[in-house]
Amino acid sequence: MIAQIGWERQKGRANFGMIYANLSGQIQIGASQVRYLYQQRYLPLLACHERQHVKELEVLGREKGLLLSLDGLMPEGGEPQLWIIRELQTGWTLRSGWMNNQDEAAFVEFLRPIADLDLPVKAVMSINNVACYRR
Repeated sequence: MIAQIGWERQKGRANFGMIYANLSGQIQIGASQVRYLYQQRYLPLLACHERQHVKELEVLGREKGLLLSLDGLMPEGGEPQLWIIRELQTGWTLRSGWMNNQDEAAFVEFLRPIADLDLPVKAVMSINNVACYRR
């Protein structure tokens, strides 16, 4: 079910209401559970799975430089915010995680595993903060 939710959201571009409508005829599930399963289960699994592409990222980094996107999903009612780092040329999710704080120290810690890979980064973009870094 988690894979189906992820597939419909990522590949089918379905919104959570559409996914809920598709699933509710097959299993007992609430609309809020669909969003929860996508954000709390699917996205972290996706990030773990796509870490296997480090060799391809090294090649891409050397040839073109990585283009990274840093985006956060709006929290509900003061909950932690989900942040995702994606490589834009490949569409791979490199890291996702929940952040209670969005200050400089929190972002440094969140980005550290990506920085530790020591891959050439051409640009980092974030629509949330209207920030852009270009090397």
